[in-house]
Amino acid sequence: SDVYKRQPKNLETIKKVKALFPADTRWLHAVHILDLHKDGMIGPHIDNANYSGDILAGLSLLSSCVMTLTHNTEKHTFDLFLERRSLYVMTGTVRYDYEHSIGNGICVFKDIRVDRGNRISIIFRDFAKPSF
Repeated sequence: SDVYKRQPKNLETIKKVKALFPADTRWLHAVHILDLHKDGMIGPHIDNANYSGDILAGLSLLSSCVMTLTHNTEKHTFDLFLERRSLYVMTGTVRYDYEHSIGNGICVFKDIRVDRGNRISIIFRDFAKPSF
């Protein structure tokens, strides 16, 4: 995490992503690096609202994949195709009302087979808003 951040090219990439958002966005100091093996998965979850704010942005590297979003009470789902080198943003209702997950191996998105390989994601989160 900090090792990746200290590399000049990585720092440049982080700055470019942050520049896409309003200048007054209060980012958490560290980015989160996820290194997911091609057979690994991320189970369905909703991030804890006490530890980050309204924005989750992920830069998808190495391999494309399919992220599944499932509403936490109504249980309807939809899939997102996260293409290699793409940036996705979760905010608003999607941020805390939907579980998000990434399956392992081969997934299908709109009848297209997606063979997921090893995947690295750089995750950006903003600070939680004060609750007073």
